[in-house]
Amino acid sequence: VVVFSEKLSSNFPFVSSGALRESYAEKSLWKAHDRIARILSEKIYYTGTLQSLSALDEYLGRPIVVNISGRQTLLAPEAVMDIATARSALLEALNKISRDELINVELHYELGRHFIISNLKLNHHEMAARESAAYSSISLVKDRAAEGDLVVRAGSVVDEKQAALLEEYTEYVKRVSYDESLLQAYKPVVLRLCLVATIFALLFLYLKVFREDIFDSNPKLLATLLIFGLNLVMIQGLEILSTELSGQRWNLSVYLYPVALAPILLGVLFGTRFGVVSSFFSAILIGSLHRFSFELTLFCVFAGSVGAYSVAGVRQRTSFYRTILYLAGVSTALALILGSLRLDASVDFMHDIYYGLAGAALTPILALGFLPLFESLFGFTTDITLLELSDLNRPLLRRLALESPGTYHHSIMVGALSESAARSIGANSLLARVGSYYHDIGKMEIPEYFIENQIGLKSKHDQLTPTMSAIILASHVKKGRQTGEEADLPDAVLNFIDEHHGTMVMSFFYDKALKQGASPDVESEFRYPGPRPQTKETAVVMLADSVEAASRTLEDPTPARVDSLIQKIIDSRYHSGELEECNLTLADLAKIRKSFAQIINGVFHQRIRYPSTGAAAVARV
Repeated sequence: VVVFSEKLSSNFPFVSSGALRESYAEKSLWKAHDRIARILSEKIYYTGTLQSLSALDEYLGRPIVVNISGRQTLLAPEAVMDIATARSALLEALNKISRDELINVELHYELGRHFIISNLKLNHHEMAARESAAYSSISLVKDRAAEGDLVVRAGSVVDEKQAALLEEYTEYVKRVSYDESLLQAYKPVVLRLCLVATIFALLFLYLKVFREDIFDSNPKLLATLLIFGLNLVMIQGLEILSTELSGQRWNLSVYLYPVALAPILLGVLFGTRFGVVSSFFSAILIGSLHRFSFELTLFCVFAGSVGAYSVAGVRQRTSFYRTILYLAGVSTALALILGSLRLDASVDFMHDIYYGLAGAALTPILALGFLPLFESLFGFTTDITLLELSDLNRPLLRRLALESPGTYHHSIMVGALSESAARSIGANSLLARVGSYYHDIGKMEIPEYFIENQIGLKSKHDQLTPTMSAIILASHVKKGRQTGEEADLPDAVLNFIDEHHGTMVMSFFYDKALKQGASPDVESEFRYPGPRPQTKETAVVMLADSVEAASRTLEDPTPARVDSLIQKIIDSRYHSGELEECNLTLADLAKIRKSFAQIINGVFHQRIRYPSTGAAAVARV
């Protein structure tokens, strides 16, 4: 018995010797063998066991195919066992047998559990092959349309199914074109780019012929192109946003598009005429990029033209409410007219009116938001900005009134003269008036050295050399420019500070120097730094500045003397070449002289002397 037990232990080292002796003593070893073998073959190894079920985590929920000796069995994932699960199944089967037979369950389990080992492994290659075959067998076709079938009727609303068919057909046409030739595939794109290039070429031709001021200015030309590009980006962005929100773009009405954005911005920056013309270029451009939609192109023309017209002479940001009303009327009228002409009477065009009202409110708001951006980036000065700068309560003008009251009053008078004269020759009267207000702000630093501020005081120039006096007078131009830049004045206003004296000679101090024995060659030391006036507005302010100052020296300001003085000053500036770089004509100078005379004569109107009562008092009205 001892020898036999040792032999069993040597053959089954993983089974404890105690369990072997107990099973041999009970003379039930062979019966135990039969019971364990039957359970293993029928309950466990019919499907096999895995070392661990964690290998099946990535295939959780999928059926499992077990291949044992050519026999394939399809099992649910929970039917596959690992070592621990198989041992539990062995114990459960032994407990079931113990209900009918008297057996030692613990002994049988101790003997049988050591014979449970994993005999299955995951075949990744087979799994990948089966997945590929399954995917390839799936058809991607959800709907079919034969040649000649009607997918959607013109003028009707496109549903999701029809939209998918149209998109698939578009991709099919592209693939066929690409297979035929590369040129054929990109032919629509190339032709569309050529069309866009032609549109911009016509725009440049128009600017070259009719608006040289824009064509010859790189900032203005760049701003024009950016505004057109911005309009296209806003429309495209609206389409993308609607696609993200609704999943389709077909129900979006064209009346919501801010098509009047470019004409409004260009109308404010460059004038109403160019704004109206730009609406036609914008209409062709937007229409060509949207499948040549007649409705969209027509809407661009009318909305753009009305939008540009509505901002003509706009001087307040609240005037854009008028633009909203105009655009709302245009979009509503077009929606009603074009809606009534549709063949499909079932289409409700009221949603176009609602979209049109929304677009009418959206477009001016966008224009109002982008306008300051273009003003700051490219140095544009609109009438809206000028009107804000003309407020006499602005800090810089209030400081001028307090520190240099004589200069302040002089600037107000020059503003009145310049505005009237600029209006008479068709120049920007508001720009001329605002430029006049700020042209002498450089005098605030040392106001006592300028005659209009020397009230009842002895001139400080009496103690200075003529050259030093000339330096002090000329410094107010440079100092004024610096003060204006610190106050963020636009370039159009800063130009008045630089150009209102041009390169004129300070004749009083030059003559004083000559009398003191200076050489005539020092004339350059008594000239203002310039530059000469470059625009009609700055030239008008130069003349108004001289006329206003000289008119104060008239002892008997009769209309004839006033007119003679004005003519003398204009002739002096003309013959000295100060007006050569602006585009003033002789006819303009005649209108300016007449306008100046009217204002100056109004200032020096005759007074009535009243008889004295009591103390001899004289009242003037």
